[in-house]
Amino acid sequence: MSKNAHEVNGIEELDLEAWAKEHPTQPPPRCQRYRIRVDKSRFVVHDSAQKGVEILALVGYTPDKWNLAQKFPGGRREPIEPDQLVDFREPGIERFETSPKEVQAGG
Repeated sequence: MSKNAHEVNGIEELDLEAWAKEHPTQPPPRCQRYRIRVDKSRFVVHDSAQKGVEILALVGYTPDKWNLAQKFPGGRREPIEPDQLVDFREPGIERFETSPKEVQAGG
């Protein structure tokens, strides 16, 4: 049996950013690995869902000092809490962005 890109079990790795740009309203197919982008770095994850704290850890950040947001096609952003589970099979996940929690020092 040949591997076909349209076969759900035939897809080994899927780039979520590319999928979201081409199919913004369709959920990504089930696959073995998902390629996600956090800021300017790309990572391959083997789970179909991860918590915000796990996504931050990919870039070496912790939730006590960094915020995480999910970017959707069209520019919409939604904050992600550290204990919030992000399902990579939800439609429209383009990438993730971080920002420092402390903008100014002192008071």
